[in-house]
Amino acid sequence: MRDRKPTMSALGGALLLALALAAGACGGDDDDEDAAGDGSAETTSPEAEDETVFALEVGDCLASDPTGETVSEVPMVDCAEPHVSEVFHTTAIDAEELPSAADIEGIVQEECFAQFESFVGMAYEESALEITFLQPSDESWEQGDRELVCMITDPAGQTSGTLEGANR
Repeated sequence: MRDRKPTMSALGGALLLALALAAGACGGDDDDEDAAGDGSAETTSPEAEDETVFALEVGDCLASDPTGETVSEVPMVDCAEPHVSEVFHTTAIDAEELPSAADIEGIVQEECFAQFESFVGMAYEESALEITFLQPSDESWEQGDRELVCMITDPAGQTSGTLEGANR
């Protein structure tokens, strides 16, 4: 299965380098409960359903951040439920080779930052919200994956409802 590499950006300026979290594809979903079975180790909403990362569309919400160096599935949930991020823009990367981390940062600034204000209702620099994104991995690029997925997250924690028009 093709994968995407998860990456994240910080509020207020330059993007952080691509995150290389732990190896694996969106791990932890099979271990939602601790050994005692009381749910205290739950990391995603019980309503979350793992979906292929290639199914992400504008308006989709993720119950938890993707983890792992590459991600093939994400825990999607209805945006009315508590979630950590929402897809607000997708774009195809127009390049012969997978761009470098610096080039991806430039594409994110051109694409994600440019679309942020029209989705949220205020400029990114003035907003309390942050941009995160998913980019193709080396493997998925070789298989034809060219999609960059721009997402919005609230650094204060989970939100319920769409962030479209949130104006914050």
